[in-house]
Amino acid sequence: MLDGIYRDRHAAGLVLLGVDVDTTASDAAPFLDKHPVSFPIALDESGTIASKFDQDAMPMTVLIDRRGTVRWIHRGFNRGDGLEYDAEINALLME
Repeated sequence: MLDGIYRDRHAAGLVLLGVDVDTTASDAAPFLDKHPVSFPIALDESGTIASKFDQDAMPMTVLIDRRGTVRWIHRGFNRGDGLEYDAEINALLME
């Protein structure tokens, strides 16, 4: 779902960065082989990024506006969450 949102809204200014919290990039490879994405994935092997956002769920999505302010955090994922993602992302892109 996130890759679709990225492909649809990247031209409008959406930047998406996946953060892999595994200890090595090869740990995420089987998942990414099954679910390839077109946005970049950064490795957070030390947990620095995860700790800055108090990561307590997987997946966890953090929307940050153009000024660097955290505007929305979503923990976990259910199939019906796409509408909420669309609304939050569209609102930020219109600012």
